[in-house]
This record gives sequence, C-alpha cells and structure tokens, in this order.
Amino acid sequence: MQSREPIPGNPWPHDMVITIQDDDQGLTDLLWVRELYALTPPGADLPPHPIDLGELPATTQRLRRDKTQWEQAWTTLWFTALDKFTAPGDLPPAPVRSAEAIDALSDDEVEALMAGPSWRQHFDDVPFDDAYDRWLHRLGQRRQEAFHRVTIGLDPERQSLDPLIRAWRQGLTTIVTVPCTGTYTRTLGSTTLMVTEETRADPARYSDALDTFTPGQRAGRSSR
Repeated sequence: MQSREPIPGNPWPHDMVITIQDDDQGLTDLLWVRELYALTPPGADLPPHPIDLGELPATTQRLRRDKTQWEQAWTTLWFTALDKFTAPGDLPPAPVRSAEAIDALSDDEVEALMAGPSWRQHFDDVPFDDAYDRWLHRLGQRRQEAFHRVTIGLDPERQSLDPLIRAWRQGLTTIVTVPCTGTYTRTLGSTTLMVTEETRADPARYSDALDTFTPGQRAGRSSR
C-alpha cells in the first residue's frame, strides 16, 4: 500500500510502501502438519495454535509414539521458512550454483529451489488433502470478511499509522501475518515484522507490535 503522491492533509507518507503477506504456503503447511499429527516440536520460540481449524481428520500418524524425526525437522523448517522473509544481506551467503547446474534442473526443481526447504520436499504431500484445502478456504473467507468490514481509510495500517511510520523509518517494508491465536510478534531481519492475524486486527496490539520492530533480529535467535 502506498500514497502515490503527496496529498494535502494525508498523514500517510507518499513514499512509504508497505507489503502485507498473509498467505504464505510454507508457513500454513507447517502449521497444519503440526496440528494434524499432534507434533510437539522442540524450541521455545514457536508459534501458537492456528485459528479456524475445525475438526481435524482422524489419522493414525497422531498415534505414533516416535515422532522425533518429524518434530526436529518441523522446528528447522519453520525457522528456515522465516529466513526467506529477511533481506539478502541479513543471512550468510548461500552456495552459488553454476548456470549449467541450474539449467539442468526441471521446472519443479527450480520452483522448489526458489521456495526453499519445505515439508513437502522433506517428506510428502500426504497431509495436504481436502481437509487442508477446507481450512485454507476458511482462512480466505475470514480475511475477505475482515476486509469488507473495514471502513474506507480505516484499515489496520492506518489505525496504527504513527507506530507504522516509526517502524518504516527504521527499515520496515513487509508485514507477514500468520493465522494463529494470541500473540506471536517477531522481527525478521532488517525489513520484516511477523504478527498474528489477531494482532493485526486489534489496533492497540498492532501498534504495540509495530513498536517492537528492531532491525537485524531473527526469530529463533532472540525472543520477545
């Protein structure tokens, strides 16, 4: 969102551009798998439970006693998924692939390389069935309903404009939301802030979250 040119009386800086990312597949995949399989991944900086899950389908995977490999992989994949929202200079340089090596990849392999590691790559697509599609549909409906309830000019960013401007002046360009309950506010590198949908929908909580933006931090390495 952006005001293309200065407008008298408009408090939104005309050169402030903020991107809202609210439907990242890698994150929703992982949130779904954790609940579907009743995983308890290691780590103290993990997201809370998802919203609008409905009744989870029965699966024998929930009854497995040994889920250690899945749980450890889940934590690694979660923070790897968050790393892709950081600016290029925030992370150690990735190994360089030659043009010949990239040309030899299939279209699916190139797409997977660009998307980064995922549950689907490491394991399989089994968890992502019709029940998963119904959950994604409910989330989409929820966002649409929230969008249509908003009065023109009173979207979450304009209701928390002062702290948003302060964060933008420190480098904020992207806000990532996750469909989780409660609060999960994390600075991701130098340009991105992560919040829950519930936080963004609450002006007071959203303002507080924006004021925590501290460029250079990475989720899983420092916690708030």
